[in-house]
Amino acid sequence: MCAALGVHHMRHNRRESVHVSSFSCLTHSAFQLNMQLIIQVYLQMQPPPAYNIRLIATTATSVTVGWEAENFPRLQQFAIRWWQSGAVGVGPVQEMVVGEGERTANVSGLLAETKVAIAVLPQNWNRLIGNGLEGAATIVVSPASVPGVVKSLRPIAVDSSSVTLQFNESDFGSATRYIVQMKRSEQREWQDYKKVGCRELSLQPIECATIIFITGLQQGISYDMVVLLLNQNADPPLRPKPVTVTPVNIPSLAVTNLRVTALTRSSVSIGFNIPEGVDAPFAFKVIWSCDLFTTETTSKEITETRYTVIGLTLNKECEVTVIGRNLNTFGYTGSKRATPITIIASDVPTEPQEIQATSCTVQASSGYSSVTIAWLPPLVGKPIIEYKVEVANATEAGEVPVFYVAGYTPGSKTSFRVASRSSIPHLPFTLYEVFLFRCLHLSLLHLPCM
Repeated sequence: MCAALGVHHMRHNRRESVHVSSFSCLTHSAFQLNMQLIIQVYLQMQPPPAYNIRLIATTATSVTVGWEAENFPRLQQFAIRWWQSGAVGVGPVQEMVVGEGERTANVSGLLAETKVAIAVLPQNWNRLIGNGLEGAATIVVSPASVPGVVKSLRPIAVDSSSVTLQFNESDFGSATRYIVQMKRSEQREWQDYKKVGCRELSLQPIECATIIFITGLQQGISYDMVVLLLNQNADPPLRPKPVTVTPVNIPSLAVTNLRVTALTRSSVSIGFNIPEGVDAPFAFKVIWSCDLFTTETTSKEITETRYTVIGLTLNKECEVTVIGRNLNTFGYTGSKRATPITIIASDVPTEPQEIQATSCTVQASSGYSSVTIAWLPPLVGKPIIEYKVEVANATEAGEVPVFYVAGYTPGSKTSFRVASRSSIPHLPFTLYEVFLFRCLHLSLLHLPCM
């Protein structure tokens, strides 16, 4: 039989009241042996719930959570329960116990990139209500590996003292936040420029901007910039290849050597060169007008140094120019235009005009001679892209040397020196017109041709 021996007050202070009940249990056996056991039971109020539960760190298969709790009444331990269903109290439950002085716990053996619900239950010797979930501190977290790297980071605008960067949301992966780091290209140490929080869990929607505005830079100085992706994983973030950006003003120079490279009855192809310098343009628009620039047509943006203007009227003169931009936020506004050139969609050119030999030289000892010829461009087919000069040599049948001359420069004659191995009369000719000339056999003399 067991009997209550009584209840008496053991200890009292302003932090805790503990009552102890003592019980004895007396047993009898057939051998007349008596045994007595006295036990003491601590009477306590239920401990208050834990609070400020939070995710501290994660790996691909584990999470570490932390919390805060009062030690009044005096605690015995913390029960950590978790449900891999992602909802408290739903599905199979697993439990672990940590000591009364602990304020963190690591839950392992989880599935990567899935939700897990965790509850932290302070416990003392009062088990009547302490094992329940009413008012328990709970959190839903997701184990995650180290996020990947930002591969799409790119500058979208600059001015003389700032840079605007952008990257794609698809780079986020399991990241919950990111850090923008930068340095001068010639330096080694990186500096944090900005920290951005995007979501609590990797499974939640992204709620942050992927456009980054960086100010306080110096014009003409190159900077390296990276975006580091992070989550609660305790391992260091992966570092991508940096993007190099130089703050610049709008382009100070126009494109050069604007020229015609080909033409048809309804189109003209042009080419140009890009100027050098930190503010050099890298994107361009071609602008043309066929009515003295009162009405302009602008092409789509291009990045190559060639373009074909189509839809032109046969033999109608038009003017074309090119404007460029760099990453400066003003875009094409204020950029310099190239000096316009005339373009004409035309048929096959007619023959050159006024073809003549202007001088010749004879060296009697070697039998070599040379002649300089000049001509004006044809009436139809301007601008000429290239001239072809063929030289017929009467002493060597079948051999026809061919020479190519750059196109016509407006306002001047085109000259070209044609060499011949013989001083006897022969018939040099262009592709368009044949002409005769005779050089005198005078050694080392430079005389007009006849």
